[in-house]
Amino acid sequence: MAITTLVIVSFQSWWLKSSYDNEKQLLKKETSMMLRETAFELQFGSLLEKKSRGDGNDVMIFEDDDVIRRRRSGPGDGPPAATQVYVSITTDSISPVPAEPSVKHRVEWKSDSLHFRKEIFLRPVSEKNMKATFREKLNSAGLTMPVLLYRVNWDDTLNKPGGFLTTAPVPAGIDHRMAYRAAIGNYSGVLLRRLWPQIAVSAFIVLITFFSFLILYRNLRNQQRLTEQKNQFISNITHELKTPIATVSVAIEAIQNFNAGENPEKRREYLEISQKELQRLSLLVDKVLKLSMFENNKLELNKEPVDLHALAQEVTGSMRLQFEKCQADVDLVFEGDDFRFDADRLHIASVLFNLLDNALKYSGDRPVIRITLRDKGKELELEVRDNGIGIPPAYTKKIFEKFFRVPQGDRHNVKGYGLGLSYVAGIVQKHGGTIGVDSSAGKGSSFTITLPRNHG
Repeated sequence: MAITTLVIVSFQSWWLKSSYDNEKQLLKKETSMMLRETAFELQFGSLLEKKSRGDGNDVMIFEDDDVIRRRRSGPGDGPPAATQVYVSITTDSISPVPAEPSVKHRVEWKSDSLHFRKEIFLRPVSEKNMKATFREKLNSAGLTMPVLLYRVNWDDTLNKPGGFLTTAPVPAGIDHRMAYRAAIGNYSGVLLRRLWPQIAVSAFIVLITFFSFLILYRNLRNQQRLTEQKNQFISNITHELKTPIATVSVAIEAIQNFNAGENPEKRREYLEISQKELQRLSLLVDKVLKLSMFENNKLELNKEPVDLHALAQEVTGSMRLQFEKCQADVDLVFEGDDFRFDADRLHIASVLFNLLDNALKYSGDRPVIRITLRDKGKELELEVRDNGIGIPPAYTKKIFEKFFRVPQGDRHNVKGYGLGLSYVAGIVQKHGGTIGVDSSAGKGSSFTITLPRNHG
């Protein structure tokens, strides 16, 4: 994924660099054209003005590359058919007069030739006017950039300052040996404004690619974590299934092969052990089946009026032997008088059983468990608090996920399935309630469930 992202970023960078260079060349051509237009307007604008004020015998001389174009207009001594005459002559036949501050031409008509009669002065454009007019053209085109104007020899290379864009040379008057060149600074901002659609598209593509790979990576990590949790669940539940099966097998073998059947007390003891282990196995299978039904949305609640006070006493009574075996101190507290609500009795009992079972398993020696029921009007609150190992804050939001178990290093001292709290949270939500946990490592845990009296 990293290589693919790097390739995409490299391609987008190359594309943007190429677009930037192309826009830079276009900007150079654009500014060069503006500079040429500026020079043309300043060089020949005065001639046109003189023409409008002249006596009608003016000859205007226009120079364009290697051709001199001359125009005569108005009445004169020439033939009537020649009142508008255009003559084009290459620079080899009539060359511009170089190195003169001004050029004088007099034109006179003969029968088949032109002679100079009126003087026209073509002087070089001043650098000040050139720069001011060029700046106005740039501003009118929205190109507000600093400009430096230089008058140099035509063949000289301009040593431009760093970060400036140099235009093509423009003739400085009628003398082609001198030229104007402009150096334009801070042009990067103009280029970036022109390239912003390409930049936006490139950024969008890179971000989409990055976030796609990020989501894919997170999904792969989640899948890996779920696979590990599933494997751990299979390992734990296999161990839990094998234990009662092995116990029952040993008890039956003792009755069959070691004359335990002839001793009524031994036989009764082995049968009771087998019965307890089979009940344990039945509870385990029932828990897995319930969770499977819940995950497939096939779990239906059979709601009926339930007294949570009586139900809590019933569950704690059924777990009395487990409490005594663990030497647990269990305290049942009631705050209020009315604890009746509509619920599925079997599943609410399973919720309470799961919370108490976790409190026993994760509390170490001599657990202290406090069960509190609170009457809060339209709601009932059930709190189960213990003095166990606690849960680090980083995992308090994950403990209700399927298969999740709080990391205990490379091994878990307590066998579990990572299913109990997921089932509890699901049943509470089905009843329209909420569940929360307040815990920290080494300081025990407190699970609080809030249930509405009537839901659905």
